[in-house]
Amino acid sequence: VNAGSHDAPAAWPGLAHFLEHLLFLGTERFAAHDNLMAYVQRHGGQVNARTSERHTDFFFELPAAAFEEGLERLCDMLAHPRLSLDDQLREREVLHAEFIAWARDPSAQREQALLQPLNPAHALRAFHAGNRYSLPVPRPGFQYALQDFYQQFYQAGQMSLSLVGPLPLAELNALAERHATVFRQCPPVPQANPVALMSNAQPHYQHEDPQHLNLVFTFEQLPQAYNAALAFLCHWLNADKPGSLLDQLRQQQVISRLNASVLYAFDGQALLQVEVFAPADKALDATHIREMFDSWLAFFSAQDDWSSLRQAFHLLQQRQQQVSPALTLARRDCE
Repeated sequence: VNAGSHDAPAAWPGLAHFLEHLLFLGTERFAAHDNLMAYVQRHGGQVNARTSERHTDFFFELPAAAFEEGLERLCDMLAHPRLSLDDQLREREVLHAEFIAWARDPSAQREQALLQPLNPAHALRAFHAGNRYSLPVPRPGFQYALQDFYQQFYQAGQMSLSLVGPLPLAELNALAERHATVFRQCPPVPQANPVALMSNAQPHYQHEDPQHLNLVFTFEQLPQAYNAALAFLCHWLNADKPGSLLDQLRQQQVISRLNASVLYAFDGQALLQVEVFAPADKALDATHIREMFDSWLAFFSAQDDWSSLRQAFHLLQQRQQQVSPALTLARRDCE
């Protein structure tokens, strides 16, 4: 669903995540004991959902013989949620428990600290987890916002459905067309453009503690293929081969490992993180690591023929496509 936590009204933090939870609580047609979650668990499959910044994903995996009834339940729960007040009050307590666990998680605390230098007006700096106090269920204004968010985004023009399995393509198409008719037919809703990632002209910054160094790079107005370009860059940054950045820094015994990843990407904006981990019982030399990183980046960008690197990356992607399970392929297809 092309709507996530950054699309929800700022007055009600966590509303998008809250709605994701509510949709799993059963419908008039499929009560809680026979809804998607119960059905998938009964057939030994897996099911989950995730609310991201600008999209919300619902996914399940089932044996082929049980697949159509699972799809029927998925579409029904997205198209005909109950959203009753009793359900909302109970589920809000589940969200509040999640919030408490999240707030105490050291990795979540590090991520919050990592995002502090960003523009305070950008949604990445806002609170989106949701808790007992940000979700005032009995208030009419909150109920109006919840229904409006659902009506605006949970419709056919805002959704993608991907089916992957050992069935002929024509049969998968027929399944999709048969069960997707339950969704309202509406045009796509433009998602609001985000503000600049940084409030100053500085396109990068670093955050460090004794065991971690994070180099963070912000990008604006990237060209259309930026997701592939960033994946290409991260692959070669993470390469553990002789002569690589990781190999050089390890040989100098200044780091134990390195991980480059994209923290956020939407509408030509991206946030790239290079996380460096200290070796055992040693503090990081941030200045030296940054100098080595800048040197590697200058070398990499100066290459006049990337054809061999692109070919190697292409072959790796092909191999991943061949060996990935169905659920991974479905997620990749929607992306």
